[in-house]
Amino acid sequence: MPDTFMVAGATSGVGAHVARKLLERGETVRVFARDERKARDLFGSPANLSIVVGDAADHTAAFEAAEGCHYVISAIGAKFPDGEPEQVDYQGVHTMVNAAAEHGHIRHFVLVSSIGATQDDHALNRQFKDILKWKLRGENYLRGSGLPYAIVRPGGLLDTPGGTKSVQFGQGDTLHGSISRETVANVCIAACMTEGISRELTFEVIEGDGPPPTDWRALFDGLTPD
Repeated sequence: MPDTFMVAGATSGVGAHVARKLLERGETVRVFARDERKARDLFGSPANLSIVVGDAADHTAAFEAAEGCHYVISAIGAKFPDGEPEQVDYQGVHTMVNAAAEHGHIRHFVLVSSIGATQDDHALNRQFKDILKWKLRGENYLRGSGLPYAIVRPGGLLDTPGGTKSVQFGQGDTLHGSISRETVANVCIAACMTEGISRELTFEVIEGDGPPPTDWRALFDGLTPD
């Protein structure tokens, strides 16, 4: 049986790039989305795609989405002005982590969070309903779950072409900068595909001005496991 990737938050942003790249690679992809029509409009109906419709905070739907999957990549996030970070960035992550853990065969759970997640006084918390605080709670729940994981904290997200610049990893939540959403997708996929790296990692990531990475293993090996 081929490996199956569950992608949550796949109908926009980083998640859409992740799902599209995996499909183009010929991987078996299960998109977990609230809007099937939107998912079909984005990805069509290739043989290596399945779609589970539901809300990430709905355990029944999350359990169905994770069934038979080997990797989970979650790029969910509250959308503003009407988004509720507690419901999406914490409860949605909490529910998907529980569903993945119950299945017992997840090799890696990759969670897209954000630079600044540990900074209570960050402007984004004041502007967007404590969004970074809720992201950190989601991170902490994943860290305590017993699942193998990578928590990816990108800098400011850009809709620019990805895979064209160097990538800088950091830890300690002191890194500042921006990054293409497509490049974040590359990082998430590399976290799943790169053999021999730690399966307990939290790190920040931004783009630099140099050439794109050719050795993902070296980048990951430079990180300290949690």
